[in-house]
Parts: sequence; C-alpha cells; structure tokens
Amino acid sequence: LLLKMATVMENGTAKDIQQPVLPKQPQQPVMKPLPERVTDMQFLKQFTGGNQEKMDKYKNMFLENGPRLLTNIEEGLKNGDLGAVKIAAHSMKPQLSYMGVKEEVSHIFLIEQTAGEQAHFERLPALVEQLKRVCAKAFEELKGN
Repeated sequence: LLLKMATVMENGTAKDIQQPVLPKQPQQPVMKPLPERVTDMQFLKQFTGGNQEKMDKYKNMFLENGPRLLTNIEEGLKNGDLGAVKIAAHSMKPQLSYMGVKEEVSHIFLIEQTAGEQAHFERLPALVEQLKRVCAKAFEELKGN
C-alpha cells in the first residue's frame, strides 16, 4: 500500500486516490399530505357539554384569533424574533387543541419549543409552513361547519 501511494504521488496521478465525499446539504422535509379533516369537534362538544351556542363561540374565536396568531408567527420568523414566535405559538396551542387539531399534524408544540431553544432553528421554516397549511384547512372546515 505504501509503495502504491508513493508511486501515485511520484507519478502525479490521482485515479487511485479516493476523493473526499462531501456531506449532502440537509434537504427540506417533504410536506406530508394532510388528513382528510384536520379538525375534530369531539373535544369541543365534550368541553361545552354539547351546547351549540358555546361551540359556535369557540369556533368564531379561533376563526378570529387564529389568522392573527399565525401572522404573528410568520412575522416573528421572518424578522428573527423567536420570542414573538414562541408567544404566538403558545397562544395558538390551546385553540388548535379545542378544534381537535392534533399535534402530529400542526406541530404547534414543537414550534413553541424550538422557538424557545437555543438550537435547531433551521427546522422552524418547514414547521411554520406546515402550520400554515393546517390552519388554512382548519379555517375552511370550520367555516363550513
């Protein structure tokens, strides 16, 4: 092996020298398809005792506050204000829960936690993009109910 290396170095050919393999750039996570429905009114029915007036009140609160909180998350991310992202995500978390949107679909808890950490910020854009898709579908579903 040493003789071969010396010959390669002496002759100046590099065909026998393995080129270093550079690590691949991390790929953006592929957006998972959303479930047929992202909302589930079972929790809200139980929480309100089936009172339609109260259910409508909570739905309307979410339809009013959700877009504003989502905008706050997007703006905070765009401006590098992770404190604003964390606060808005924290406020949105129970509202999504009341509407029956699961964490594994929205990732709202993960967004809140990541914004509060001192690492892993690179995953926030993809998480926020997923949240935007989920919220758009939830708003559409709730307006139709």
